[in-house]
Amino acid sequence: MKRRNFLKLSTPMVMAPVILQGSVAKPFISGTLNRMFNCEDVNDRVLVVVQLKGGNDGLNCVVPTNQYDLYKNFRPTIGTELNKLISLDNSLSNADHVSLHPNLSAFKDLYEKNSFSIIQAVGYDNSNKSHFKGTDLWLSGGDSQPANYNYGSGWMGRYLDASYAGLAGEPTLDFPDPLGIQLGSKQQFLGFHTEHQHEAGINLSGQDPGGFYSLISELGGIPPLSIPVSEYGQNLDYIIDIEQSTNKYSSRVSEVFNKGINMATYPDFDLANQLKTVARMISGGSKTKIYVVTLGGFDTHDNQADGSTPADGTHATLMSHLSTSILAFQNDLELMQLDSRVAGVTFSEFGRRPKENGSKGTDHGTVAPMFLFGSPVKAGVFGTNADLSLVGEGNDIIGMQHDYRNVFTALLQDWLGASDRVLEETYFEKFIGSKTAVIDQNYVVDAGCYIDTYLHNSIFSRSGQLNLYPNPAAQVIYADLELTGNGMAAVHISDMKGQLHKTINMPYVSGKNKIEMLITNMDPGVYVVQIILNNSKKTFSGKFVKM
Repeated sequence: MKRRNFLKLSTPMVMAPVILQGSVAKPFISGTLNRMFNCEDVNDRVLVVVQLKGGNDGLNCVVPTNQYDLYKNFRPTIGTELNKLISLDNSLSNADHVSLHPNLSAFKDLYEKNSFSIIQAVGYDNSNKSHFKGTDLWLSGGDSQPANYNYGSGWMGRYLDASYAGLAGEPTLDFPDPLGIQLGSKQQFLGFHTEHQHEAGINLSGQDPGGFYSLISELGGIPPLSIPVSEYGQNLDYIIDIEQSTNKYSSRVSEVFNKGINMATYPDFDLANQLKTVARMISGGSKTKIYVVTLGGFDTHDNQADGSTPADGTHATLMSHLSTSILAFQNDLELMQLDSRVAGVTFSEFGRRPKENGSKGTDHGTVAPMFLFGSPVKAGVFGTNADLSLVGEGNDIIGMQHDYRNVFTALLQDWLGASDRVLEETYFEKFIGSKTAVIDQNYVVDAGCYIDTYLHNSIFSRSGQLNLYPNPAAQVIYADLELTGNGMAAVHISDMKGQLHKTINMPYVSGKNKIEMLITNMDPGVYVVQIILNNSKKTFSGKFVKM
């Protein structure tokens, strides 16, 4: 596969939601969804972060329906006509009712599937309106207070370093994958920066993961023997560290990508292709914890909307790319029965001002909505509509309702299983008591499964993780095992109820072993493979979907 094709890859039952205080309660569709997740399930979970670069105009995305006249007065040229807006949920109260931009109809579809939520008026006090500093603050977990203004590390990097001590940048037999992966931007990314070393993640932007090699090989040459003591030297050291970390994972990235598949149809957008890559890597067996994907172009100072048809224009196009890409990603995960493993969230460095400027655009503002997506999220609208009557000469939306760290804290603890200690090392300890309850209760991690509670008995000494491919499969499925010594292995295939369907006894040798399992005559469904080495009693396990 050519490098330019990296992000251009070829290619049940429905029940009505129940509305509880503005949130959609998910019905218990099956015992699988209703069961309590054990610690191994928590360790398989993934967070996808969608960065909207440039400052997203939240008021063009989510319109307070009951204040439409004031909204249109603020935006006589770029405001969307009322009859073109999409009502999100007619069961919401008049004060809370919101309408979506017509190009966000895919978000409405996700909401109907109980897989989408809106967090209203998110930000931090005294929002910084610089693109560069604003982005740094969101990625570092800081704010405008002097004590929190210049963190040199990112909240994702600190979380990963605290949860998986010693694994950041160092692949192991039990955890061969990078803890974090960034796509869609080659810019230096503060988010995965740790306090103890440069990077807890790697950057795949512009690369072909099927034949992956160093991200920044185009820099050429041999790293200098000495690094100058200066800002330039720090940046050079940063780049060299990324290259070294990325090289360590190159074969593993290629392996999981080549084993993975996609089952859904994606639109031909850059963001869609990034998410398509993420889905394929997850299906290929990657255990990466956080993926960051990027959509740029949100700095809409001028020509944000088409003056003759306000529903069209630059920002409308971005909203279409955003929502349809995420819907395709969710559909793909559902078809592969991986949707219970993945939750996603969007963020932008700031919102935009409610009143349009003289150039058919909007200027840098403060708060804006965040969007969450995925089967594990608690569907609904968190918070209420901002009161547009409070907008004064400063032309800013007044009233932050959610600190962005309340949302990220909930995702780290309730979804990924970060303990209070881990959150303290992430610098999010003061947000534990005020975290926003964005994860559906059926998926909230029990304290007994917090990462540092079970990690020493789990990730390093548990049954080895089996990467099965292709997954899903129709006729045959494979597993690759790197083993020491010779002996016999017992392969057991069971369904999710524990009923044994097939047992295979086979020899293994020291080195690489490729195990082939015929599944043609098995019924469609989810199965568990367990391989037991008779000589050592060491076990390996994994799941696959039979189509």
